[in-house]
Amino acid sequence: MTEAQKNETSEIILRMREALAAESDLALAIKIGSKSKGLVSNWRTKGHVPDGAIGKVSQISGKSFQYLKTGIDTERSSKVAEGIESRYVVSGVVRKISEDQEELLAHYESLPSCMKKALLFAAKGMVDGVKKQSLEELGGREDGDC
Repeated sequence: MTEAQKNETSEIILRMREALAAESDLALAIKIGSKSKGLVSNWRTKGHVPDGAIGKVSQISGKSFQYLKTGIDTERSSKVAEGIESRYVVSGVVRKISEDQEELLAHYESLPSCMKKALLFAAKGMVDGVKKQSLEELGGREDGDC
């Protein structure tokens, strides 16, 4: 198990404890209905919190599954029914994001930091390649209007 997995697991457990106001790992286990004193300790040892446990905390606390798992909550799940657009703060600016962007962000946020860096590097290379090809196909137009 990597250090990143240990950290991610600890962060998920911390968010779960905060959501249920559980002062300890044992209190968290009890609040989700477990009789096992070592339940949360086993998650830490394995470096993984089962989605079912995260879902249970989400149901009890009202916090979104996405927030508990990733630490990010765009509040989309609760606001879509009301017709309110998702928003996300990027570089201090509140921006609207599409459903595709939200899904992409959720997947990105679920990755360990080393994989995030590799994905960003690959994505930058792909974007640069697409821009270059598009500029050549458009006869050198740089206004970005396709």
